[in-house]
Amino acid sequence: KGLWEGEPAIFGVSKDITDLKRSEEKFSRTFHSNPAPMAITTLDEGRFVEVNEAFLKTLGFSREAVIGRTSSDLKLFVRHQDRAEMLRQLMAQGRLHDFEANVRAADGSIRTGAFSADEIIVDGVPHLLTVMLDISKRKQAEKARAELERQVQQAQKRESLGTMAGGIAHHFNNQLMVVLGNLELARLDPGATAGNAALLEKAEQGASRAAELSRLMLTYVGQGSSCSQPLDLSRHIHRLLPMVEAGVPKNVRIETDLPEGLPRVEIDPADLSQVVLNLVTNGWEAVGSRQGMVRISVAAAHGSKAPADINHTGVPLDDRPYLCIEISDDGEGMSPETLSRLFDPFYTTKFTGRGLGLAVILGIVRSYQGAIFVAGGPDRGTSVRVWFPAAAEVSGGSSVAVDREETRRGTGMVLLVDDEETVRSVTREMLEHLGFTVVVADGGEAAVGLLRARGEEIGCVLLDLSMPDMDGWQTLQALREVRPEMRVLMATGYDVEHERRRSDALQPDGWLQKPYRTEALKKALQHDAADSDPFHVGHGVRSTP
Repeated sequence: KGLWEGEPAIFGVSKDITDLKRSEEKFSRTFHSNPAPMAITTLDEGRFVEVNEAFLKTLGFSREAVIGRTSSDLKLFVRHQDRAEMLRQLMAQGRLHDFEANVRAADGSIRTGAFSADEIIVDGVPHLLTVMLDISKRKQAEKARAELERQVQQAQKRESLGTMAGGIAHHFNNQLMVVLGNLELARLDPGATAGNAALLEKAEQGASRAAELSRLMLTYVGQGSSCSQPLDLSRHIHRLLPMVEAGVPKNVRIETDLPEGLPRVEIDPADLSQVVLNLVTNGWEAVGSRQGMVRISVAAAHGSKAPADINHTGVPLDDRPYLCIEISDDGEGMSPETLSRLFDPFYTTKFTGRGLGLAVILGIVRSYQGAIFVAGGPDRGTSVRVWFPAAAEVSGGSSVAVDREETRRGTGMVLLVDDEETVRSVTREMLEHLGFTVVVADGGEAAVGLLRARGEEIGCVLLDLSMPDMDGWQTLQALREVRPEMRVLMATGYDVEHERRRSDALQPDGWLQKPYRTEALKKALQHDAADSDPFHVGHGVRSTP
């Protein structure tokens, strides 16, 4: 108030705020129509002053539930320290850009957001304008891509290890064929003394254990032979319990949950026993010297409800029933590094020389199109769940059986085909010990030539599968073209069932798994169990493949 030219007057100052109002209206329209979730909060407390529709829609809150409350009140950030870290970066850099954090929606689901923020002043008070880009789908896609890459790497690793293990097993078995064959021939020599025979038998037993190691290598890569049958898992494990409990220390108790009436699984009982015994052993070893527990349970499961954990076999689960064996312990647990290498051959946290057991389990379960899930962590114990398909058809097979009956003398001529001289030598002696006349060939071409020249004398061919130039399959085809009725036995250091499946049309009349004994050789040659003594190999005796 004052005087203007002597008259009382009121003085006023006006400011044109048209542009400001337009700016505020433009900001409001942009804020509320923005498809990205946006919020204005007080800088000090994080109290919500305004949010847009995208914020409410994305996180499922009502406006009334948000305005006036803080992010802590809403338990918005999964990691409560994330807001403090956002403020720290904002103060240090002047603005925040693409800060990733997980937030919790109203229904409890988790969203992953990339947050950007700037400080603004509202009515003279510092506030935070925050924009959230929902990257949940992108993160899920990245996780799926990472899992796919992991599976591809695992598949490449398995293929590489499988090739290596199969090749090692083949060559190992060939050499064991020489060792075992010569040991057996020396033991069967009439001139061997009782003491020498006993020593030779022990040497044979040691070589046989080496052959078992070779078999385990093939099992790891899913090439092991099996003899499957419908099996009640609960009943079989119940029968195993005395053996399980006998090997468990007194400080560890065994708990079980083995319900009856569950579907059966097509599996070799020996494979199932190996899975259970190995996992139980790992469980009680994890408990150590303190008081603890290992629990064995069996339950029905379904492929559509598989755990979210990594399936270590890499076999996709079908939408079908499964049976789950869970073996858990309350031991020391595993670090992430140990878990990532758990099924690597010979990786172990125990003393040197251990570690093949779990790798073999992986091969066994994979061969039955099963899955393995592992959960746990340091000081939280470990749970291993093994899934097998319920009532699945699993093709099984077995190599030629070995019995212990007295060797009977044979007659006739056998054509022996093998590219390794040491194997030919010991096999020839085994055949001659059985009473056969033997002619030898060091490869496929030589074998075909001998069959053409002496076909009327040769009654059977014993053929090695893996040879240079002409392999066993090619040689078999050529031999059949010369004499279709000729009986041919195939010998291999690889797994018989794996090799048998490589050909649908062309098959030998019998198989021998290297290293084999004299009795197994005799059984393979004596194709008709009703043959009288002495048995004879000759024409017209070929069986149906």
